[in-house]
Amino acid sequence: MPMFTISETDHERIREAVRSAESNTSGEIVCYLVESSGSYRIAEFRAGVFGTFTAILIALGLLVASSGWGLGWLETAAGIIVVALGGALLGVVPAVLWPPCRRFFAGVSRMARTVRLQAYRAFVEEEVFATRDRTGILIFISVFEHRVEVLADKGINAVVADGVWSEVVSMIVRGIKDETLTDGLLAGIERCGQILHDHGVDVRTPDPNELPDDLRIKRGL
Repeated sequence: MPMFTISETDHERIREAVRSAESNTSGEIVCYLVESSGSYRIAEFRAGVFGTFTAILIALGLLVASSGWGLGWLETAAGIIVVALGGALLGVVPAVLWPPCRRFFAGVSRMARTVRLQAYRAFVEEEVFATRDRTGILIFISVFEHRVEVLADKGINAVVADGVWSEVVSMIVRGIKDETLTDGLLAGIERCGQILHDHGVDVRTPDPNELPDDLRIKRGL
């Protein structure tokens, strides 16, 4: 799957949005973008099995409808193998080449678990926890799955309930689906800053920039 293009101009817009959002709060916002959180080989297997059984059922239907005239070869071992392999191929190819098909066969729950796990991993790798008052927050975007996770450290979780971040998630997901990822992310960052400010995660004195403002990008697994 091709990666969303993030130009240097977009990178600077994102950095500026993070700086602006952090100017009204002691929260430290980290944005992290990945092409995909998993390989989802299970999608190819499921698509292949689906294609195989579908092809066999169609072949059986043709045999019944034609009473065997001209289609006797389908009743042979070689015929069954050809039908099964052909069906498997027709199932696997779309799952490999067409993201919506791959997402369908990967399954919503599996993708949700995978993205969540990768978000936790990114939270640790990027040391989002390494702030004085534990006020780091990760916006994790997984493009293939069309999923966004917002993970906040305990200093934020103490005053902001998990469900509050759904608006931020919706803004960014809308941007992914509309192929306006940067605009969606900018809106999400701005809303994130507003939420932190509204919930009393106020600016401290002094208030150094404890985590880099750059968008982190991971290409591939």
